[in-house]
Formats: sequence, structure tokens, C-alpha cells
Amino acid sequence: MEIMDNIQQGNDPKSVSPYPTALRFGLIGGLCFVVYGLILYMFFSNPAEAGAASMAYQYIVSTAIFVTIMIFAVKKHRDEELGGYITFGRAFLTSFVTVLIARIIYALFGMLYSTVIHPDFAKEMQENLRTMYENQGMSEEQIEQAMGFVEMFSNPMIGFGFIIVWGAISGAIVAAIVAAVMQKEKPASL
Repeated sequence: MEIMDNIQQGNDPKSVSPYPTALRFGLIGGLCFVVYGLILYMFFSNPAEAGAASMAYQYIVSTAIFVTIMIFAVKKHRDEELGGYITFGRAFLTSFVTVLIARIIYALFGMLYSTVIHPDFAKEMQENLRTMYENQGMSEEQIEQAMGFVEMFSNPMIGFGFIIVWGAISGAIVAAIVAAVMQKEKPASL
């Protein structure tokens, strides 16, 4: 009976925090990213062999993972914790925190992977990228310029920071879209 009352009247958003749901789904999303990352590291770690289509596919799957966890987090928070209604701001906050937690977990895993599990990963990736650039017909000057950029991001701390910053920027954009789609304002009569 209490659940039905919550659905009909909605819970007061001030009394329900979005953070437990965001944390739960962020952890789930982070684990999904780690599993996906391991699959990529095992089967697609050589961009020279992967090709542009494979890299595009990897990007699409990664985006699908974080959009899906954001949608599930907002849906749970809206339907089960707020009685079926959620503002744009609350939906944005829930989805943004969810994806940020997932990206932090993935960034920590990437740092662990490249420093402890597979310490030669950065060097191998640099060699593979050099081969890919050569196969694309880039000049030696262009390759050296690109490799300088790649070397900078091969530092685990810089890579970690980049993943967090990029995750926050892309996460905010996608969170705004998810929030716009998932919001459901409470009618004034309730």
C-alpha cells in the first residue's frame, strides 16, 4: 500500500537522495567498462590491425554502455524512489554522477592495467600506432607530431586525468540528453 501511495503522490525529492542510485549504477557501469576494456585489450589492442570500422564500433559500444547505465539509473530513481516523476535537473544529476563514477572506475582500471598488469602496454600501443600512421601514408613529420601527443597520454596519470575530464565533458552532454528524454514533471494538480 505504501508503494502505491508513493507512485500516486510521488516522494518529495528533497527527502530522497539520487546518490545511492547513482553510486550503485556507476559501480555496475564501471564493472561493465572494465570487462569491455579487458575484451578490447585482449582482442583489439592493435589499432594498426583493427582499422577505422573496428574503432568506430568500439566507440559505439562504449557509448551504448554509458547511455544504458544512465537510463537505468534515472529510470530507477524516477519510478521507484520518486514515485514516477523527476525534474530535468534531478535526472541530469543522477545520470551525470552515474557515468562519472563509471568513468573513474574505468580510469583506475586503465591505470592499474598499464602500470601493474601489463606494464609494456603503453610502449606496445605506441609502436602499433606508429605502424598504423605509416600504413596511412603519413609523413615522418606528421608521425613524429602525432607520436609526441601519444607519448604525452602514455603517462598513466595524464591518461587518468584525460579519461576523467573527457568522461565529465562527454558525460555532461549525454546526461543532458538523457535527462531531457527521461524527465517527467509532476502535474500541478498532484
